[in-house]
This record gives sequence, structure tokens and C-alpha cells, in this order.
Amino acid sequence: MQTRSWKELAELGGITAILIGLLFVYLEIQQNGIIARAELVSGTTETFFAINQQLSDPDFAKLYMKSLHSPTDLTESERLQIHALLDTVLKQYSREIRIYDLGVFGEYEDVARGSSPFFFGGTYGRAWWEIHRGVIHPKIVAVVDDELSKIDDNSSWIDYDAQLIQKLGGM
Repeated sequence: MQTRSWKELAELGGITAILIGLLFVYLEIQQNGIIARAELVSGTTETFFAINQQLSDPDFAKLYMKSLHSPTDLTESERLQIHALLDTVLKQYSREIRIYDLGVFGEYEDVARGSSPFFFGGTYGRAWWEIHRGVIHPKIVAVVDDELSKIDDNSSWIDYDAQLIQKLGGM
């Protein structure tokens, strides 16, 4: 009887060790998933930081403003620079939707909702969007089109800037 209880205790200890090992593996997988998600978010942040840095450059800022106010006056090299900017934004949106489709993120819309009026709300940006929207993931098209529909045809995000200045002047 005594050997049997030792045997049972050894089996119970073995089962406990296996369960603790499985719990450890589960926790490691969870932690690795959290780290991977953080790195993916960091990639989005870095891309938009680089875009903001580009827009902060005085020469590029003038070029971007020109694309808003008089897009027909853009030279070929200026159009190429604006195209590269808009293409980068669109690639970032596509990256977000791929990550969403993989089940890594629960939301993909936030990036596009927050930035699409800025990039695609002006005359050149809208024209660029209309040309490229046919080859973009339908979910991205739906989000960007929804955001652009909220901006009236006679205005763009630049009008919001004027409103902000007016509000600040009234303070």
C-alpha cells in the first residue's frame, strides 16, 4: 500500500510539473504576442513620424501647400514628390489592414480616419485618391471615402486651419 501511494505522489508531481511547464509556455507566448504587437504599432508610429518630419521641412511644406492651393502649377518633379508622400501613406494603410486581417489588431480604421482628410482632402490628394482607389483594399476605400464625404466639396482640411486661427484670435 505504501509503495502505491509513493507511486501516486510521483505521478501527481509529474502531472503538476507538466501543467506548470505548459502554463509557463502559455505565458511566454502571450508575452511574445504583446511584444510583437508593440513592435507593429511602433512601425506605424515611425512611418507617420517620418512623414511629419518630411512635412516639417520648410521646402516640402511649401510644396505641399502648393499642391493644395494650385495643383496644376506643380512641376513634374514636384508631382513626383507629392505622389511619393501619398503612396507612402497608402502603403501604411495597406499594412494596417493586412495586420488587421491577420488578427493581430482589432482595429484598422483609426489610422486612416485620422489622417485621410489631411492627405486626400485637398484637390491634388483627392484626384490622386480617385485614380488609385480602384487597386486598394475595399475596407480602406470604404473608410477613406467615408472620411472624404464628410468634407464638403468646397473645403478641405486647410479650411479647418483657418477656423482654428480664427478661434485662437477670439481668445
